[in-house]
Amino acid sequence: MANSQNLLHFELENNLLLRAIRDSLDHRKIIERSVTMIPPVSLVVLVPANVTLEGMNITSTFIETHLVTTNPAQMKECQFVSVNGVRGLFSKGKDSLTVLQAPPEGGFEFTGEMFEGHSAAYEDTLSNPQAYTCLLYTSPSPRDS
Repeated sequence: MANSQNLLHFELENNLLLRAIRDSLDHRKIIERSVTMIPPVSLVVLVPANVTLEGMNITSTFIETHLVTTNPAQMKECQFVSVNGVRGLFSKGKDSLTVLQAPPEGGFEFTGEMFEGHSAAYEDTLSNPQAYTCLLYTSPSPRDS
């Protein structure tokens, strides 16, 4: 458990995405603007491990892709959509995610109604062979130590 706490502390202090948000007023404004559109309790910043961000340019688009909300209205918390319209699913255990659709080319309006009518689209897209799945880090439970 100490190792996972050390890793989390390291990531909080050094993660390039978190540092970019802390250091850039423009990046913080993305989050502030999103919070005014969606209740803050439903926003999540997906923070990749710092080692995967080495050499990467953290842009506004990158931050918009990693700032997501889930779909609580239909009790399908596994559905998510990012500020810029990336759609995907968390696994039931929330230890991985699948990106189903890239941001729409014509732009995307991040509003409270963004999930309306999309349940069928999520189910249809699940069979898409181009879906991308990645594992998420989860800290071990105390009983695993």
